[in-house]
Amino acid sequence: MKKITVAGSLVLDITPVAEEGSCLDFSGGRQTYLDRIAVNPGGCVGNTGIALHKLGFPVHLISKVGDDDFGMIAGRVIGRLGCPNSLITDRNEATSCSIILLPKDSNRVILHKRGASHMIRREEILSFLSPDTSILHLGYPPNLPNLWLDGAGELVQLLKEVRKRGIVTSIDMCSLKIEKDYGIEKQREALENVLSCCDIFLPSMEDISPLYSGKPLSREELVQVADHFISSGPAIVLIKDGKNGMYLRTSSSERISRMKRIFRSSKDVEGWAGKSIWKDAADVSDIVSTTGAGDIAVAGFLASILFDDPLCADEAMDFSTALAGISLESQDATSLIPHYSDVMRIIRKGDESDVR
Repeated sequence: MKKITVAGSLVLDITPVAEEGSCLDFSGGRQTYLDRIAVNPGGCVGNTGIALHKLGFPVHLISKVGDDDFGMIAGRVIGRLGCPNSLITDRNEATSCSIILLPKDSNRVILHKRGASHMIRREEILSFLSPDTSILHLGYPPNLPNLWLDGAGELVQLLKEVRKRGIVTSIDMCSLKIEKDYGIEKQREALENVLSCCDIFLPSMEDISPLYSGKPLSREELVQVADHFISSGPAIVLIKDGKNGMYLRTSSSERISRMKRIFRSSKDVEGWAGKSIWKDAADVSDIVSTTGAGDIAVAGFLASILFDDPLCADEAMDFSTALAGISLESQDATSLIPHYSDVMRIIRKGDESDVR
């Protein structure tokens, strides 16, 4: 199997879980008893990275924590999972943290504190990047100001250096905050600069729609935007659209074949070249939480090309969808993630009971 490094946002997720038969009640003057308070790694590093580790792939995590109690807890939680990591301690920043509230019959509420992981720098990632890495996957660059501001110049330099080393570059996005001094045009410029150095681009509909329409894109518009992304540089574009599923667009065999650490034979290349695939979301009857589901879909998609013999594009979509469906049945993103062999049984038998 090929090795992947996952870098960027690491968040300590704290989730109060109500006793069975009750729900979180936020009316004033009341006391709600909890069954437990779950503490899990979140963000791209904590969700995508840990999911890949639990699937059974060689993973290395790179991020930052604060010199505080939450940073110590984050290190211990990841350490217990046994995933190799380089967590840099930043004495000037607090650990990135979220409190996730899951009211019954209502959308989740996230109280988020940005912190150390959002301040990661280009040189820090490069210094811990192993030469035997096949893919560098970076999560949420618009939330990483040291990489994203000024036209994403630092991120572009990072991606160029990584590609010089023969490593495939992969980017997952997050919602763009359109501000007075960094409006749509500057955000679009930063994205275009990044796309020129990106091999695999994995945004969600929510991430990109503010730049192109200000509202959710129709299927026709989504295809046009995906085609634009492909023409801007990436070989593979996967756009996630929540309950509406995902859309995959890929480039030519010549462009796919440049990613030599992933696609090593003509058969591998032909299984991915020139694809346009829509995939419905997993049919999950009892969704517990959507926390991190997009990150888990990304983990499944990347896993499909980390095998020594990569899955074909159609199977990659099946693998990604099945894994995201599993995560929807837990209150956090990764606790139910099985070994990859169980996911393969799902997509080949169509029987999700195998991993329950």
